[in-house]
Amino acid sequence: ALSGYGGEIMEMGQGGGRDSYPVVGPINNLLESNAGRMEDWAYAGSWDGENIGTCNPTSNGGYSESQTKYDASTLRSFHTLVESRSASSTNFEDEAKLGTTADLFTPYGTGNGHISRNIRLSLSMIDLVEPYVKVLGVDGFDIRDDVIPLMPRTEHSCRRTKVMKIPEKSRRNGNVTIAWTVGGSFTVDSTAIMYGKWSDLDLGGFFDCMSQPTKEELDVYFDNLQQAKNGPMAIESTVRFSEPRSGITRWHKNVPYPPPDSEFLTPSEAVFEVDLDLSRFKQGDSIAVYAVARVDQGWKTRSNNVYKNLHPQSHIVNARTNPDWFHEREGKVIQGRTDWFSIPLTIEIGHPMSSTMEKSVRSPDEEWEEDHVDYDRMLIWRKIKITFYAVFFVTMIVVCFFCREESDGTDVCSVWREYRKIEKATTVQIDELYDDEDGGDGWFDCFKFGGTKMEGQGGGGFEMADQTVT
Repeated sequence: ALSGYGGEIMEMGQGGGRDSYPVVGPINNLLESNAGRMEDWAYAGSWDGENIGTCNPTSNGGYSESQTKYDASTLRSFHTLVESRSASSTNFEDEAKLGTTADLFTPYGTGNGHISRNIRLSLSMIDLVEPYVKVLGVDGFDIRDDVIPLMPRTEHSCRRTKVMKIPEKSRRNGNVTIAWTVGGSFTVDSTAIMYGKWSDLDLGGFFDCMSQPTKEELDVYFDNLQQAKNGPMAIESTVRFSEPRSGITRWHKNVPYPPPDSEFLTPSEAVFEVDLDLSRFKQGDSIAVYAVARVDQGWKTRSNNVYKNLHPQSHIVNARTNPDWFHEREGKVIQGRTDWFSIPLTIEIGHPMSSTMEKSVRSPDEEWEEDHVDYDRMLIWRKIKITFYAVFFVTMIVVCFFCREESDGTDVCSVWREYRKIEKATTVQIDELYDDEDGGDGWFDCFKFGGTKMEGQGGGGFEMADQTVT
């Protein structure tokens, strides 16, 4: 995992020539072990008991030996060392070497330099601490951001802070397009949309706006759902999944960076879209829409020369690949999982004549104030208008054919009738086209066109039997 991670972040530091990270690899190989480096200690200080001891430091006034003891959860970090060249080998007085904010996320951009490449590295590492999934929009309507700074979330608060209202769909136009993104990772192994009525998702009590359901909770929920479906009440669950997708995120080395001088500052998000058939839901239904993703599963693959044949020991790897991983210290918990759920979007099914609109509020304590529209009355008036136009049209047809005065032959009905007569009289019948296809000396003995006979002559010519052809 560390090797792959190092290769990916090396791409973030590229820039050509002396502004690039020249080499990436194990620290001990590149910079020697020095009887144990801080990076090794930060990764293995909690679990490699054979090689980690305590000490009694005297520097800086000294401190207690007890402060050099660490439990099994503390030191399991992904540690990256970036060494800058010495002042003697790098002219830091040349500001152009330091870089600018121009094309900040483009390694080969016009503003690349020592500082800008390390900013890219730092921001990518911050984003990669934990995977996340976010629903972006519905039918082209963007949804406001999931996280509001300093705003606490409470159980089911997202039913008010992340809400879209759509009209009731028919079988003919029942599809709704959902867009979502996956971040905090390099590779998206699979991602999909889980959706269903809130009443069905409440069956297990595991789905809220605050926490990620564990593997055990998901197993219990779907077992309960299956029992409810097959039980005496025969509940038919509305919970379904879309077809899974896969891809790569904005930090993957194969994602194109913004071109130089682009109006887009950061690499594009990994955006996925799917059409959901919501025609079976009716007005008044409340639907929960979760985006789910499984990422970076390749990180759990071990090399052949791993120390003591150990599995990955860092929190960052196990948190996204190992559901059995659990560490707790001073009220902080790291629970491993393979499936990551977004904050759910609530879709409310409105009247068939209503419009798609966002009903999210900034604070869970607020209530959405929606303008009252009497859609039933609007529907009645629409039916009245359609009926009126239909009656008017039929009445005009009746007047045209049965109630008009004697025609002089120039009205529409008379002209159309005469046209039909002419069309019928000039229709060429296939069985009259050839009298005797095989007889005679020429290609044809004769054929008829408009009732006029044309006789074939030997040698390929034709002689008109009647000089007037109509």
